[in-house]
Amino acid sequence: MSSFCCVPFFSFFSSSDERLRDELHKYLEARGVDKSFADSLLLHLHKKEQGQYVEWLHKLQGLVTPSE
Repeated sequence: MSSFCCVPFFSFFSSSDERLRDELHKYLEARGVDKSFADSLLLHLHKKEQGQYVEWLHKLQGLVTPSE
C-alpha cells in the first residue's frame, strides 16, 4: 500500500494532469514562490539541519566521554 507522503513530489507532477501542474505553478509564482525562493529555502533548511546535527553530536559526545 503506497501513501502520498512516500512518493517523491516530482513523481506526483510527472503523472498528474498537465493543467493542474500549470495552474499550481501559476498560483505559486503569483505568491512569490519561484526557483529562487525554493533555492533559498533549501539552503536555509540545510544549514538548520547541519546545526541540529552538530548540536546532537556534542550531546552524544557528552554521553560517551568519561567524566573526570
